[in-house]
Amino acid sequence: MNSYAYELYSSTPADLVSDIGYDGLGGRLLVSSSTKACTTLKNRTIEGDGLLAFRGALTLGPDVHFPGRVVLYAYNGLTLQPNTRLDNVLIFCRSNLTVAENCQIRGVVFVRGSAKVSSDVQLSLHPAAADVWDTPSYRGGS
Repeated sequence: MNSYAYELYSSTPADLVSDIGYDGLGGRLLVSSSTKACTTLKNRTIEGDGLLAFRGALTLGPDVHFPGRVVLYAYNGLTLQPNTRLDNVLIFCRSNLTVAENCQIRGVVFVRGSAKVSSDVQLSLHPAAADVWDTPSYRGGS
């Protein structure tokens, strides 16, 4: 797949979530300009690298694992439900962030609003998480 490809979902975040669960991220830039709240599939591993941008509130989990390199932009809040695991993530949250119990985040997190984080959350730096020039949307080549 072309590293510069992207898909725009302007009206139905549910279609975006369904495609991610079926196809994985695949080095894509996936955008939802809808203000509707969006929840990812639960009990699922979402393979691949990619950039996800949501205008509506975004909820990940429960029991969702993103093993690849992911950049998340959440305009109206981000909730990580129990047992959500992000192995290499760069998060920009313009509103409030809520992280439930037993979540693991390896990366960098920027929050403009408030952050409510469970006491047993494992948060650690991933060395490449903030290297935005190496994300799928910026990489050159095929």
